[in-house]
Amino acid sequence: MFRRIIIGVVILGGLAAALFAVVWFFQPHPRIDRDVYDMIKPGMTERDLIDLIGAPPGDYGLGKGWPLFDGIGGGDMVVGQSTRQWLGQDVAIVVVLDSSGVVEQALFSDFVIRDYDGHWHRIFCWLRLAEKRPPFAVK
Repeated sequence: MFRRIIIGVVILGGLAAALFAVVWFFQPHPRIDRDVYDMIKPGMTERDLIDLIGAPPGDYGLGKGWPLFDGIGGGDMVVGQSTRQWLGQDVAIVVVLDSSGVVEQALFSDFVIRDYDGHWHRIFCWLRLAEKRPPFAVK
């Protein structure tokens, strides 16, 4: 009886690990860094950006993220402009598109404010052993 329980637990653990590996493998793994930002040129289309970065615009960090530019969110962008954001855990690329949908301006942020510092912090918050950081709280 005890042997069957052990075998069952091992099989379930193996299936859970395999499921995790499959989900992780098929998730987009965007390259959001300074090198990619340097390759962005005016006139590129959104499709070119997706091919370059490796994923559609989105937030690829833990918890909600806010990029900061020169100490405030948004930098020198004008309200109403069409923008696309790729947010990593600690850095962000924000692209301003013109009316025809091509890159007019690209901005890079070395600082993204997040609810969580990492996976362990998120787990501790879920277990109520730690608190989420309030929005715009500096690390």
